[in-house]
Amino acid sequence: MSYKQALALSSFGIAAFLQGCKDDDDKPKAGPCASVVATEYDELKDKDGNVVEACQECLDGEIGEAIDGSDWTKLKGELSGETAAPWTKHLTMSSAYLACGAVRPEKKAGTPCTDQDKTAASFTNTGAASALADVFGYDMNCYICVGLQEYADEDAPTCVELVTGLNACGVSDTNIDGYFCPDCGGSNNFDNTNALCKECLDAQQDGEWAAPTATSTATELAASAEAFATCGAASASDLCTAVTLSSTYSDAANVAKNAEALTALATHVSTTPTGNEKCNACVMFELGTSAGGAINCFSIEDAIGACAPSLAGLTCDDDVCTDVAVENADCKKCLDARQVSDFAKVFAEDASTVSDDDLVETWSKYTDCGGSNTGSACSGLTVTADFSAAAGDTISDKNADSTLIKSIFTAVGGHNSNDLCNLCVHSGLVAVQGARNCGSLETAVTACGATDAITCAS
Repeated sequence: MSYKQALALSSFGIAAFLQGCKDDDDKPKAGPCASVVATEYDELKDKDGNVVEACQECLDGEIGEAIDGSDWTKLKGELSGETAAPWTKHLTMSSAYLACGAVRPEKKAGTPCTDQDKTAASFTNTGAASALADVFGYDMNCYICVGLQEYADEDAPTCVELVTGLNACGVSDTNIDGYFCPDCGGSNNFDNTNALCKECLDAQQDGEWAAPTATSTATELAASAEAFATCGAASASDLCTAVTLSSTYSDAANVAKNAEALTALATHVSTTPTGNEKCNACVMFELGTSAGGAINCFSIEDAIGACAPSLAGLTCDDDVCTDVAVENADCKKCLDARQVSDFAKVFAEDASTVSDDDLVETWSKYTDCGGSNTGSACSGLTVTADFSAAAGDTISDKNADSTLIKSIFTAVGGHNSNDLCNLCVHSGLVAVQGARNCGSLETAVTACGATDAITCAS
């Protein structure tokens, strides 16, 4: 999702405005600055390099009417000295070009904001205020091009309006989302009732943005969440009051309860002292990002936990992965709810391709859902490996011998058709931060019930 989905629509409106009135033969009337090349706005030259005197005369008149005693040449010389709001001189210059019929080039090739396309700077501070300061700090040709559109408030362009202009003036579709309008962040965090926040959300899609509901699909949740993220929203535990849901369940597969729980959340939101819609928006955001659109007891529990100081009345069965493989339906729901995409096993045989952090990140989710490094999953299996005879200059080198480590994982991975022994051993590596050596593996396979025939170097 991005600004560019809405830019295609807004550019039509801009083009229609720039065409002006039409004669009976359906040809647009051109203003005196229409022949000025976009990369020569600052010199008022046409494609042949000639100064368009009629354009300057028009600009002089527009500027003199707005600022008594001023004209195009004088105002141009004063622009560099204006470095802060209310940007009277810059806005006057921009409005004059628009009034005198200057036009944007139809193609982005050779447009005046190509330098900004290379940098793809972000508007990350105060939204429209910092965006306007950035734009007026650009090359004059670029900022004049950006100003060739009608703003809802000509004295206060919004951040999204400026981004629209930058895209039309040379910042590519690939980079336009680097210009970040935080209109749904800060004091407007998740406030879709705020006009600027709503404008930014609307700009992420065709048509108006609509808040997701209990019946929204995973795709709709993810799209809504991405829109909020692009507009600067960020989860915080103070967006909800303490949540108590009337819908409680422990069955991960109970789809009807999923909608019931979200409906209960919406009821909670509407009955809080402030009618806090930010709470609901934050929870839906978490479902669309952290849980990747998965809606079940676990994802709802985690989402509310990210947006509320406390949660009561919702009990999920956190042991759904105990003594079952990750492919088990309820176990998989718990795993999927704890990450952005479907849970995927990451195996530890090769430390050169799977980092310790990746190993821990993956398998800690399994342990969070009840998978453990204890029991009898490897019962009846004898694991044999002699690290004392491995090549290496130090004991540490011997105990980290990759061939022997792979042989252990081969042994535990092939023991059970449902893979439980392998899962158990991998879970045991979470406690040692993913370290794979003779000692950590010996401890893990023993805890899972295997007969220990591993000899470590000492």
